[in-house]
This record gives sequence, C-alpha cells and structure tokens, in this order.
Amino acid sequence: MDELLYPFFVFQSILFLYWLFLLLKRGREKGVSYTPSVTVLIPAYNEEENIGRAINSVLSSGYPDVEVIVVDDGSTDRTGEIAREMGVKVVRTEHVGKAEALNRAIPHARGEIIIILDADTVIEREAIERIVEPLSDPDTVISVGKMKAEGRGILAGFQRIEYAFVSELLHAHTRNNKPLPFFFGAFMAVKREFLEEVGGFPTDTPGEDFDLFIEAMERGKKIAGTDARASTKVPETLPSLLEQRLRWGKAGLLITWKHRKIAHRYPLFLYPYWPLYGILGFPNLLEMFLRYIDWHVRNGTILEYLASWFTFYGPVNSLLKLPQWGFHPLTVLGVLLGLLSLAVIAWAWWRNGEAKDVIYLLFLPTYGTFLMGLILFLIIPYTLLTIRKRKFIR
Repeated sequence: MDELLYPFFVFQSILFLYWLFLLLKRGREKGVSYTPSVTVLIPAYNEEENIGRAINSVLSSGYPDVEVIVVDDGSTDRTGEIAREMGVKVVRTEHVGKAEALNRAIPHARGEIIIILDADTVIEREAIERIVEPLSDPDTVISVGKMKAEGRGILAGFQRIEYAFVSELLHAHTRNNKPLPFFFGAFMAVKREFLEEVGGFPTDTPGEDFDLFIEAMERGKKIAGTDARASTKVPETLPSLLEQRLRWGKAGLLITWKHRKIAHRYPLFLYPYWPLYGILGFPNLLEMFLRYIDWHVRNGTILEYLASWFTFYGPVNSLLKLPQWGFHPLTVLGVLLGLLSLAVIAWAWWRNGEAKDVIYLLFLPTYGTFLMGLILFLIIPYTLLTIRKRKFIR
C-alpha cells in the first residue's frame, strides 16, 4: 500500500516548497490612498448574540463614508430589533439563505464597494481602509482580509494556527500576482459593478463567496489579499467542526466542477486533490501508524513513536535517523514534506499568530494528519450522499 503515498508526498512536497518560496519572496504591494463609498452587508440568521459586536466594529472603524445594512434572513430572534436599535438599516427577507438574502439587499446599498461581513465576525479599526485599497486597480474586483480564529479550547487553538497559515498564504500569493482559490469569506470586499456584471452572488452552489471568487478568476480578474484584520468565531466542538468542514468540502467540489473549464490554469491548486488525498492517502497513513505500534510497545519506544506522529518532533527526529534507517525514497519524501510543512506553517504563525499558541503549532500534525485527514476522507462520499437540489439554503 505504501506505493500509493508516493504521488501524494511528491505533490505536497512541491506545493509546500513553492509556498515557502512565495512567502519568502517580497513581491509588490501598493500603498495608495483610496476611500470609495462603502456598504457593509451583514447577513444574519438568528444572530442576536453576535450582531451587536459586528455592527459596533464597523461603526468604530473611523472610515469616512460607510453604510451598514443588516440583512435579516428571516430570523426568529431579536437580530433585526437589535440592529435597528443601533441605528443601522435592516433589510428583512424570508429565510432564503445567505446568497439570496445578500442579492435582495444589494439594491438597497449605495456604496461603490460592497463588503460582506459575517455576523459572528468583528473587524479591527483600520480594516475597511486596508481592504478597499487594492480595489483602486481597475482589474482587481475582490479583496479579502487576514482572518483570526476566535474561540476557546483545543480545537480553537489549532484553528488559530490554521487561519494564520491560510491568511498569510493568500497574502503571499496575491502579493506575487499568483491566484490561490482558498480564502475565508467571513470578511471580503467586492466591487459593486462586478456583482452587477455577474448577476449577484451565485445561488446554485453551497458556497457563494468561494463561487464568486472562482468566477472572478474565470473572467481573468484579480483578487487581492490584504492586511485588513478581522476575528471570527470558529467551532469549538468536534461535531460542529466536522459539519463546517464537510460543508466547505462539498462546496469546493461542486464549485470546482461548475468551473472545471478553467481547472487547467491552476494545476497546483485543484481543490479535488485534497479529498482525493483523503480517500487514498488517509487509510494508508492510518495503516502505517497502526502497523508498528505493537513493535514499539514491545521495545519500549512507544512515546517516541507517538511523538513522531503527533508532533513536529517527527520530521526533525527522522532527519537525524535517516543514516541509520537507510535512504528509502518514501522515508526521504516523508521527512522532506514534514520539514517543509513545519517551515511554512511556522513562518505563518510567526507573522500572524500569538506566542501562547506555540504549543498548538508543535502538535499541529495531530490536527492536520488525523482529524483533517479523516474529514478529507469523508468529503467525497458526503457530497455524493447529500446532493439533492441546485438551490441551497443555509
């Protein structure tokens, strides 16, 4: 079975090496002064616990020309009432889902730039100014910020590392004019004229933000990653994290299929690779893990063995032991992949993370290899079992 891992290890090693190159490359960033009129749309469905924080973060931003509209998507709690009490406009619809609710609210917006802010997300003071800056370029139609995970517990700690990694990676790609179809859509800015050109947010897939992102790439438009920072609440329990990631994975597969005609332009970043890795790679890795447990128990090295799998001690220790073990191609590839992933993720944590999260950085293979591997393994069957209709409400 080990032979199945060769193409995955080779692909991932190339990918992480390329990412490390982009992170270290300076690239070009524009520092223009651009302050167009902005409308912040906050889609909300039963968000009375969060909506006040989101609104207040926008009103406290100090941006000179900003309008806030809460899109009340048929809430049955006090979401709309709280928004009105805070003095912002509320557009109420029946419960039609985020994409359709946003589309119904756009005609009520007056801004040249439409910012979408999730109701459980708060922005830092200068975030609006920073996220609109790249949109002064006529060819740039979408910009996104750097996202920080907010939550308590072990799972939230791992997600803080993950969010720092993806945010820094997107920033590195766009800084070097290299598209990357991965981002967090909880805080994004879109030119109104582009939304009108494409007919609003897509409603035929369960990921309107990602779908719009790929639509822009398909039309040859630019997407910018910025230093605009926001914090968003993340799942704190395993069931909620599993539900979120399966939903994201399903959206990614359906959107990739929808836009399959442009897949050849982005061969390194084809989304279906990751579920394919889960289907073929995860069972193999699990089998390798279980294969040697008994031997290590009998030889008294079980703690070292577990540390090699569940922490970044593994690739470093394996590098030192390569002369003893022999330079088997799969072992060499595994060590290379481990060291490259450590370098890339540590760099992202250094730029965007917090010192308190270093423990989560060291134990990230626990989260990345086993938990995310399991979720990737489930994405394809989950998608096939849950496709029922073309219009999605969530």
